[in-house]
Amino acid sequence: MNREELKKELDAGRVKNLYIFCSDDYYLKNLYLNRIKKVFSDSTSIDKIELYTEDDLHILNQHINETPLFDNLKKRLIYARLHFPIKEINIKMSKNSVAVVDVMDCKKIKNNSVVELDEPKPTKQDIASFISGKLKKGGKHFDNGVVLYIASLFNKSSITALNLFLDKLLLYSYNKDAVYKKDVDECIVHRDSKNLFAILSYLKNGDEKIIEQARKLGRQLGIIYLFCLIKLHLFILT
Repeated sequence: MNREELKKELDAGRVKNLYIFCSDDYYLKNLYLNRIKKVFSDSTSIDKIELYTEDDLHILNQHINETPLFDNLKKRLIYARLHFPIKEINIKMSKNSVAVVDVMDCKKIKNNSVVELDEPKPTKQDIASFISGKLKKGGKHFDNGVVLYIASLFNKSSITALNLFLDKLLLYSYNKDAVYKKDVDECIVHRDSKNLFAILSYLKNGDEKIIEQARKLGRQLGIIYLFCLIKLHLFILT
């Protein structure tokens, strides 16, 4: 199944019990995980688990087939990320559960549940709308020139790369109400921790918004000092 086929299936209100996501695109995987959730049961939460060895697959089966204590009809959506290569996935599915399995490499997996999520090809208008929405959500003021400038820099990049940069830009401009072209240029070349103490001061004051931005960016980029900031922040609060 490809991305368009999955989209048509969800648009028709149909959901299978198992999906195996095949993509390196964080944005696409998160997008379709939430679309599956909306069609399956918008009120349910996503039970996320991380599996590091093939022996851990029994944990996935337990999550899928365990019965809630007071509601055996409750719908469950499980998202499992596998950190190891696998050739075959054998899962006993429950009729009240949907499992989305995120694998490292699905080329060797022979299963009808594999979904190949291709790289999106958004229009210029789509990219501009995405940038505007992200900056507005981050509480920033900006003009159309900034949006067009960012769009021109990422016109040949994936949505994931653009999303990652915007997260970084929001974190970089944490103490500003507006974003200008100068901020974009500085953020692009920013490679060190020169703002470390300024961000730390912000964390010390307990600003939950910047904490979440730091945590999210740290997960995506693997920036060690951001993780250290979060840990240090927790230490300060205790």
